Amino acid sequence: MTQEALSSSRIVELQSEAEKARAALDPAGAIELYTRALELAAASPEGLAGEQEFALRSGRAACYHEMANYAAEDEDLAVMLRIAREKGDLHRQVDVLNRRVLLLENSGELETG
Repeated sequence: MTQEALSSSRIVELQSEAEKARAALDPAGAIELYTRALELAAASPEGLAGEQEFALRSGRAACYHEMANYAAEDEDLAVMLRIAREKGDLHRQVDVLNRRVLLLENSGELETG
């Protein structure tokens, strides 16, 4: 197996482990696993496909939200929005924008009512 295939396989494994941690209500553990997957992808010569990066950042952003780390969540949402725009994916753009509104409400930066 080539180094690129090994990296890609490990990224998929880390993502699966992160999703299990989320399901087990361990957002801190999941964040660590999502971050390791993103770091491994960044170090890979082939990089990371937009779809996979979107999924990893989406999961990590949800964990940051659960832990009320809104600044970190917003960073992931910003990258997700860029990916969705580059792909011309209107559904995902709306999803990310809705998540950003929720983030602003929860962080007190957006007054409603």
